[in-house]
Amino acid sequence: MDGIENIIERVGKTICLYQTYKVALRDFSAEDLKYLPMCYLEKYVSPFSIQQIWDKLPESYRQSPILKLNLPCYEHYNKGELQIDGPPPPIKSCFGCKQL
Repeated sequence: MDGIENIIERVGKTICLYQTYKVALRDFSAEDLKYLPMCYLEKYVSPFSIQQIWDKLPESYRQSPILKLNLPCYEHYNKGELQIDGPPPPIKSCFGCKQL
């Protein structure tokens, strides 16, 4: 039980630090990022932030098709066709990707 309690405590501290903006997600180590639940990354983390930490995420997270859809779409970004200004949308919301 001690192992599970330590993991739960570490996950809680990691999420609290990120949500209070004391630490940017890109400043977390790969060890800390493995304690963030994938569902948290999918729902609460911006596409740009996910892209910044992509190489530090566990391999199982990088293989997730759902998490891949949360990455920014640079294929259709700022080409003057679909989106002109602002940050690139996540792939799941990109109008160009939906038409493919």
